[in-house]
Amino acid sequence: MLKSLANGFTRVKESAKHSISFKIGEVNGTNVFALMIQKYVINNEPIDSVMKWGAETVDKVLDG
Repeated sequence: MLKSLANGFTRVKESAKHSISFKIGEVNGTNVFALMIQKYVINNEPIDSVMKWGAETVDKVLDG
């Protein structure tokens, strides 16, 4: 990760070979990753359903 940052790459542009992901801000804005942790750790929801929900949420953003 530090090597990527030193080269100027982030999740928006993972490497020189990757195109820029303009949707990453929208994905982060959904708080999907924090909500997935909350669902699993605090709500004790099954990991399979949490992962399915998270994937569906990210897919909606990427497809939208």
